[in-house]
Amino acid sequence: MPFLSGPATRKISIAAALRFITQTVLQNAGTAARVAVPWLALAALFNAWALWGHPNDAATLSTINFGPYDYLANAVSILATSSIAVSWHRHVILNDDMKLVQAFHIDKKVLVYAASNLLISVCIVVPVLLAIVLVNAIVPALIVPLATALLLLSVIFIIRLSLRPVAIAVGNLPFKFQNAFEATRGNNLGILAIAITVAIVCMIALLVAGLLSQGLAQLNPKLDLPGRILLSIPAEFFSLVVVNAMFSTLYRFFAEAKEL
Repeated sequence: MPFLSGPATRKISIAAALRFITQTVLQNAGTAARVAVPWLALAALFNAWALWGHPNDAATLSTINFGPYDYLANAVSILATSSIAVSWHRHVILNDDMKLVQAFHIDKKVLVYAASNLLISVCIVVPVLLAIVLVNAIVPALIVPLATALLLLSVIFIIRLSLRPVAIAVGNLPFKFQNAFEATRGNNLGILAIAITVAIVCMIALLVAGLLSQGLAQLNPKLDLPGRILLSIPAEFFSLVVVNAMFSTLYRFFAEAKEL
């Protein structure tokens, strides 16, 4: 597979990228559901386990805490999102079939994909958090603007480097982290604008699911926990598909030098 090296000269069009992401989601969401929904249903079972076991402590799905089983739940979540992402990228970029038997597919690609994303997160998120703590200790009056700037920079760096895991998913092993960083050079603002738009869309989906679950709880308090768990599945599925569509679109443009 071709990839760019050296200083990048291509500039991504925000409008074209968002349009391509939308088209990709609409064309492939139904097929992706066969792979993603079983994983999300399994995650929902873990959420149900936590929520019903600690209904007073877990006001939302994001505040679940049930001791050492958290590690198991997090491991399942990482494997699930990685398996879904690898299947998605291979289907969209390589035209591989996404069959029902692939729903819980875990192989070397999935494991390396997950490890690569964890590496990116550790190498960028940890230093950024330490820098924010340091800024807060030295110049607390500047914490808000500096923390915001650092977080935005971290988002840009994470997305640029995340083209490497996509390359791993599709078997383009020569495309390293350095190639990902070089290929996306000069596109920081465009990448940030695309990422913010995608994040807003995903937040809206999660917000709608939250509002619907609250509505069910008002109708019948017994529907509170089941509503939260069941409504989280389509919201999380939509978010996963949109985020993966963003990465496959960026990979197509930067790594394979294809037009959108």
